[in-house]
Amino acid sequence: MDHGVDGKMRLSINSLLLISSCLLGISTATQSEERLTIYIEEFPPYNYTEGESKVGINTDIVRLICFASKIQCTFVSAPWNRAFQNTLNGVNTGLISTSRNDERENQFQWVGPLVFATTYLYKLSSRDDIHVSSLEEALKYSVGVPRNDIYEKVLIDKGFRKGHNLLGFSYKEDTDDVFFKGKLDLILASDITLPYQLHKSNHPSWSVEKVLQLPLPELKGNYLALNKNVDRSIVATLQSKLDELLTENRKQNIINKYIEQIK
Repeated sequence: MDHGVDGKMRLSINSLLLISSCLLGISTATQSEERLTIYIEEFPPYNYTEGESKVGINTDIVRLICFASKIQCTFVSAPWNRAFQNTLNGVNTGLISTSRNDERENQFQWVGPLVFATTYLYKLSSRDDIHVSSLEEALKYSVGVPRNDIYEKVLIDKGFRKGHNLLGFSYKEDTDDVFFKGKLDLILASDITLPYQLHKSNHPSWSVEKVLQLPLPELKGNYLALNKNVDRSIVATLQSKLDELLTENRKQNIINKYIEQIK
């Protein structure tokens, strides 16, 4: 009889240990779920804050591939320079929408390309004093960019000088504010970003004029830039899901969703 009790007790203990082991396994799996902090700058419609949510064309795409990859991604807004440094020096960090070029190539791991568009210089239509048909002529005028933005270096390489005809700002929207007040001659924009810049500044489409396409063969498009310490298997999984999910049709639908919002 004592042996029978011992047997039952051993069975109960073994069952409890098995259950505990299973629960521990579930807990461990939950705790070990991959997590990334993805920084964004306020750059509508690619990535921006709306209420308490982080939204935008490329934010939606990265959120989609994070979900498909079973990676928990948290999106955090910050000025470009701070977001760049936090991604470069952080742990399990990423940044969108990041222009990829040779100088940055070895600073990050890359997932993309995401959505991007051709960049132009624009002037106010009312500014009859501005005449630009070449880069050489553009050097006569002032243009603004966020500090440490890829276009800061691009424009310096093309002859612009910081503090002279190249002015630095913390946010892209600061550039627009000064431009629409007539205190900045030119701004950088694209067919995707300009409608949002005009909408936020409450200006009609005819108030600005496209003057020059910037030749930028050194830029390879917008990407999710990931810190070098992010496990390579995570990078590969995200890239695989992007290649699988971001068909041309789906990409255009996401773009259209944001363009239609402000019409």
